Order: sequence, then structure tokens, then C-alpha cells
Amino acid sequence: MPGLLSLDPGGDLEVLFERQSGGRRSRGSSVSSTCTVGRDEPVQTIFLDLSSDDEVIDLTIDDSETTTAQIKYGEHALTSYRGPSGIIKPGDFVEVQQVKIGKYQVNFILISAIVRTIMGEHKIRGIPYIRNRYLCNMLPKKRNEVCQILHFDKDDVTRAPTLVDANIRFVRKPHTLIITNAIWPQHSAASPCVGLVHDQAGEGCVAEETDPLVCRWKFEIRSLRQAAMFKPLEECLVRVHESEVSEAKYRVAEAEISNIWRGRSFPGGSWPLEAEERPTTDIKTNGHRPTPRRASQKYTLFDSFAGAGGVSRGAKMAGLKVTHAIDKAAEVWPTYRTNFPDTRLFQGSVDEYVRAERRCPRADFLHLSPPCQFFSPAHTRESVHDDTNIFALFSCGSLIDKVRPRIVTVEQTFGITHDRHRMYLCTLINDFTQYGYSVRWKIVKLCTWGSAQDRKRLIMIAAAPGERLPPYPDALYSENGAGGLKPFVTIREALQGIRQSDPLHNTSTVKHFEPPRPPYNPDRLAGTLTTSGSDSCYPDGTRDFTLREFACLQGFPWYHRFQGTRTSIKRQIGNAFPPNTVMVLYQHLESWLLKQDGMTRHQPSSNNIICLTDRAHDDIQIIDTPVGYSPRRQKSVRQQNQSYRMYRSGMHEPLEIEDHTTAEAYAPAQGGSMAIDLTW
Repeated sequence: MPGLLSLDPGGDLEVLFERQSGGRRSRGSSVSSTCTVGRDEPVQTIFLDLSSDDEVIDLTIDDSETTTAQIKYGEHALTSYRGPSGIIKPGDFVEVQQVKIGKYQVNFILISAIVRTIMGEHKIRGIPYIRNRYLCNMLPKKRNEVCQILHFDKDDVTRAPTLVDANIRFVRKPHTLIITNAIWPQHSAASPCVGLVHDQAGEGCVAEETDPLVCRWKFEIRSLRQAAMFKPLEECLVRVHESEVSEAKYRVAEAEISNIWRGRSFPGGSWPLEAEERPTTDIKTNGHRPTPRRASQKYTLFDSFAGAGGVSRGAKMAGLKVTHAIDKAAEVWPTYRTNFPDTRLFQGSVDEYVRAERRCPRADFLHLSPPCQFFSPAHTRESVHDDTNIFALFSCGSLIDKVRPRIVTVEQTFGITHDRHRMYLCTLINDFTQYGYSVRWKIVKLCTWGSAQDRKRLIMIAAAPGERLPPYPDALYSENGAGGLKPFVTIREALQGIRQSDPLHNTSTVKHFEPPRPPYNPDRLAGTLTTSGSDSCYPDGTRDFTLREFACLQGFPWYHRFQGTRTSIKRQIGNAFPPNTVMVLYQHLESWLLKQDGMTRHQPSSNNIICLTDRAHDDIQIIDTPVGYSPRRQKSVRQQNQSYRMYRSGMHEPLEIEDHTTAEAYAPAQGGSMAIDLTW
């Protein structure tokens, strides 16, 4: 059999047999595996197929040698094994050679089992580890620091990580492993040559052979099995948590780590800023945490590369307070200021902001949407803006250090995951891990979060030192409502709330087609909108989309206003992160932080609630028109069906009375009906 070796008859080996796993393994019952190890061929290799523009990477895997189970059918488990490097046993941490997982070199294995196969081959099986410096620059290159690699099969009901095999001949020697959640350089080896590694030529250092190895990180890969293939769905680099550290001397309280990194935090949100009027938490002393939070209390967002305000709008719809924003493009400043007059907008680049601001507020959330054109699969030739866009990506690390948020979100084109741009993705990940942020990344089809487009984006979530890393929101929508979810939002649903009198919706000024283009069914997803506005047309084929229709297809609510020329507004819309999907993301993250803070949402008194579905209030009208903004839009309980559709397609934002918002109740001329006027 290829990849299997026999032992030398005259070798100095001592084998202690423990048990045999009974039963015969059939070809149809292969167990979960990731890789194989052999002598004369490249081993433990996962092949990455990046030949297409699909966001999913194929991992080709031999299904015969590794497993989530410690013992396979027909194998003998050994209590120990004596070889040239001494006696090894389960629980030992050993160095290995000629073991790879894709491009990653496996350097060590924490042994779960030692086995003898029916072919007489001896193997170790366990969890793989890699030196940080070999992890494609995703972790700081520090000597004698290692990272655990955990591969999970999404469909494996045991939820156990896959174990890798290594032939006993490729085992070198045992090492001491320290598992800690402390921030480097705590517990790092004291040898003079231990520190930053600027190249991969550090193996000759004495410290590499004698000093303990320190593990502070886990690299997790979650994949979907398809026959003998795995398709990775999600990857993450996660700091070891204090609950995973068994020895007390290597354990540090996560609250203390958080306090050292960003100082005092406000459970339930840091808005409003009058800290002396509200209970706060000194994380280092784990003080009092109130529940529920105050009515006006909110988590804050710092929106960088803000553009026309897609993220700010979605975050506000989710209930966050947008306090700061940055963008250097002059064409978006009027649009942003019109929609968010209370947000402090810095008109310049991220680098200019970092240099100009001596102090920066500790926002709860930071969002990064650096320019993506250079990394897009559609980018096939050089542009004069390429270098500028790349430098913008490299500025993210300095802003993270400046703001020190609890949670960071990133939106980017999925093209950055392709092989030709992978180095930039790894550099971006390193911007987080160098400060101790855990980070996860995957490509999301935004239609599963409510977008009316068949649009996919790379979404990253990062958590500060001392914070738990949130998962992604579950899918809310599916094709035809499969799996008990809502059906995808269609073109028809995204456009149905628009009125002829709405701003930017003058159908007489858009391009009309003679002869008309072929009509199409609007009960489907739209294609991805671009900065040029897409090549699609209105469903009846007679005309182009209006700017308001483009905005609604991109997930903007009807009241979001745009400033600029038609070309500029199209560019602003096309560059935006769809606000209705942003709302889904931040509602999920807000719930996560509330749970971590031990808080609950504010529940208003029943005396302050009017139920509009009550027939007793059937004559109440809600007038939610901004000051100086027309036409006036009235919604009553008789329009429940329309309101539901507007909310479902992301066109409706729950209104609130705060800041400069006022409410006025009056009786219009229509028979004394009650009306509530909310103006902002």
C-alpha cells in the first residue's frame, strides 16, 4: 500500500500492546479524515483548488488514514513505544517531520493514541501543532510559540476535531508544552535567542531544541464533507481561553487581560458618555454589572471607510449609536453629514486620523471596509488607484490600536481569499492577532441575511483580548424558504415600498429602451450591484432603474438621502455594505455583547406602550417624516400588510425618540383621529 511502511526486523523497538479494536472496516464506512503520512511521497497534504472564482476552496483529502476516533477498526492500541528517541506514550508532545496540512507544515503532535495497523505499521495519532512562523504570517513570528490546528467536519455529530496520523519513523523527540492564555511575552522561554523571528532559519538555535514551547492560539477550520472532499466554510484564529488552561500558574483572568488592553468598559454600552451617572465595571476587579440596562444606553460604533453611510445606517437600525466616522472621499461627505449630523465625521484618511487625534474614544464596535477594487475578481488590469487601495488595507492595524474596540467587523470582496491575494488577507489577519484579537472569517451570501442581491462578501469578526469571539448570525433566509427560513427577498419586494414622489425616483429622467429589453420575473434575486449601477433594467424591460430603486436594491431605507451627481450617487450606492444585512449582523453582535455583559435589553413600562394591532387604536396614524422632508408618509394599522413587507425587505427602520427627535400627538381634521408625529 502506498504510504505504509514496515518496521526493520532488527530495530531496537519495544512495543506494549493494550487492546485491539474489533470489527472489519468496509469501504463504505470510511471515517472522517484529513490527511495521510507516508515515507516516499509528499504527505498530509490538502490540495487547494483556486482555479475558479467560487468563494469555496476545495480541500482534497485521502479518506483512509486519519479520523476523529482515536482507534480505527483492526488497529491495536499501544500503551507506549520505545524507539531511537526514547519511550513515547499518549499525552506526550512530540516533534514530527514530513507532515503537512495543505501549505501548512505540521511541526508537532499532541499524541492521543499510538497504534499498530494490520500491515505492521506503527503510527502516532493526535492533534497537530505548527510553529507560529509557518502560519503564513497570520500570527506574529515569535520563537518557540506554537498554534494548535483543529479541523472540524460540520456534519460530524461528535463535534470532535480530526486527528492526524504520522508514521513512527518521522517522530523526532518529545518537547515540553505550555498552554496559556497570557499575552506574550509572559511564560515565553528565557533564552537570549527567543523573540521575534524575521526569517525561518531559527531551527539551529539551542532554544529551539531545549526550551519549552508555548501555545496561546488555536487555528480552527470548519468544513463541509462532500464525498472524499472537504469544502472549508469558516476559519478562525482564537486565543486560548482561561477555561482551557489547566495549570493555575499559566492562567490569567480574561477580565484582567481586557482591562490591560482597553481599560474600563461599560456593560450594556458606552453611550451616553456621562460615566459618573451610570454604574460601570472596573473589569480588573469584576465590579457590579446592572441588569437590565438603561433605556437610553447603547453600544457605540466607529465607522471607518464610511462612504455614504451603509454601515452607519444598518448599525443605527440595529440600535447602535454611531459616534465617529472616517472617509477621505469628498464626494461622500455631504451625503454622510445629511444622514448623520450628530456623528463626528473625520474628512481624511485613516492614517491622517491616527496622526491627528491624540486621544480616541474607546468605541464598543469598530467597522473596517477598506477599498476592495484591487482584490476584486473583476479587477483584471492595473489601475492608478491600486497602491492607494493597498495602503488603505495596511492602515487598519493602526486604527485598531488607536480605538481598541471590543468587537471589530470587516467587509471585503471574497477575491482577497484567492491565491494571488492571499498574502494581503494574511497581513490583515496579522493586524488583529498582533494585538491579541481573536478573528474569524468566511464568505457570506448576503441574501441569507436579507439582501435582495445574489451578492457574496468576505465578512470578518474579531474580539479584543479578554473578550469571547462571537459566532456569525444564523441564516434568516433561504431559497423558497427551505429549512423553515423565510424565502429570499426578491426584486419585487425590495422595490414595492417606493412611491413615485420619492426623491431620486423620477422615472421620466432615466434611460428608456427602444425597443424594450426582454422582461423578466421580478420574483427573484438581483445580480450584484456595482459602482456603475449594474447592467440590469426594470423588470418590464422598458427603462433603467432609478437611483432610489438602486438604493433600495442595495438595502437602503427609503428615507436615506444622497447628495451629488447621478454618477457619484451610483458610485456611493454601489460601494456600500447593504444596510439591511448590516442590521442583521449588528443585532446579532449586540445580543452577544449583552449576554457577555450579563445584561438584558431595556423593557419599557406597559403604560408607555400603544399596541397598534389593537382595534381600540385603529384610528391612530404614525407620521414618521423628517423635518423639512416631503412627501409626508403616513402609516396606520390598516396598512399592516404593507408595513410588514417594508420591514421584511429591510426598508423599514424602527423609529425612536432620542437626541433631537420629538413626538407630538394631535387630532387631525379627520373626525378627531389620534395621530403621533415623530420628526427628526
